[in-house]
Amino acid sequence: MVAVKNQKQRRTPYLSEGVKILLAVILCVAVLMPLGVMLFSLNAESLQKVFGSSSFGKVLANTLISTALSTLLTLLLAYAMAMATQRCGIKCQGLFALLFTLPMLVPSISHAVGLQILIGNNGSGLLPKLINGIFGRDVFTFSVHGLPGIVMGSLLYAFPVAYLMFADILRYEDKTPYEAAKVMGISKWRQFTAITWPYLRRPLISVVFAVFSLIVTDYGVPARIGGQYATLAKVMIETFNSYSQTRLQESGVYGMLLMVPALAAFFFDFFSKDKGNSAYVLKQEQQPVSGGVKAIAYAGCGLMSLFILSPIVSFIVAAFVKTFPVDMSVTWQHFPDVLRAGAGQALGNSLLIAMFAAVIGTAIAFLTAYFTARMPSISSRFLHLASITTGALP
Repeated sequence: MVAVKNQKQRRTPYLSEGVKILLAVILCVAVLMPLGVMLFSLNAESLQKVFGSSSFGKVLANTLISTALSTLLTLLLAYAMAMATQRCGIKCQGLFALLFTLPMLVPSISHAVGLQILIGNNGSGLLPKLINGIFGRDVFTFSVHGLPGIVMGSLLYAFPVAYLMFADILRYEDKTPYEAAKVMGISKWRQFTAITWPYLRRPLISVVFAVFSLIVTDYGVPARIGGQYATLAKVMIETFNSYSQTRLQESGVYGMLLMVPALAAFFFDFFSKDKGNSAYVLKQEQQPVSGGVKAIAYAGCGLMSLFILSPIVSFIVAAFVKTFPVDMSVTWQHFPDVLRAGAGQALGNSLLIAMFAAVIGTAIAFLTAYFTARMPSISSRFLHLASITTGALP
């Protein structure tokens, strides 16, 4: 019996390493080889055209400013909503969580379209028309195009990911130290600095890198609502669509630049010695919360839900009006027009591709996460790098 047990134990490392090698081959073919082709296709001429361009500095500054603002707002709102649903004892937590993750079902460019319909340019949106109609004059002339639109659209696009990560972190935090701190009379601020912050420090950096990478690589929002405010991802897709070999190499340069956040996240994870507090939940009792805090939590969740739903409802409404915003009469004509243009076949193709991608991708992601986390080795670091690299590409 002992000999059989030892033989099985010897087989397990070989089996796990074999699966890791297979996963590494898949990731190399699907991720690293295309990146390698893009990297080796670069030449001095394409680098000179990108970095020597008079607009490169402005585009880079626009990207950093818009991404930093969007990331900061996303993190603050996501953490606040995670605290409201996980720590404030409010009812309908599942409903609010569903609403907060609803933008994940909508492409980023659709959020931009919804914001454009909702706010518009100089009073042309649904919201300005409503407000100006109430006051009888033009009091709402805000334009959503440019930096404000990119920040709002990016916030809608990245908020669900940040919220889910924060909610998961808070859900599995051990609440016993908070009970001990309360008995000892330690203030809320001191509890945050001594208990919450050490627990959140390392996961927070992971959330920052995830949200930043998601926003900086998105081109749907800037392309639709950015106007003259150009970002790296927007310029990259514009150069790629030029169908010129030289311009294709230039888009490769932009693609390599957009990989920097993911590489930074990997090196931070690789060299970080601070593992933080990784304790699991030991007690899940909800701490008593005052009525005022609950009221604030309800108000915050309600306002955030309204902000999320408004752009989605806006482009749904626009689908049923004749000519937005000129003729707001209800019509069904757009649907047969779209179907005649081939939308039915496109929808079928999209569902088929999505089904295969979801099944195969989920299986590969699960196996990679399992063998990387449960059976760490030198190859696990490679799998980790190859996996997070996909998040750094548009």
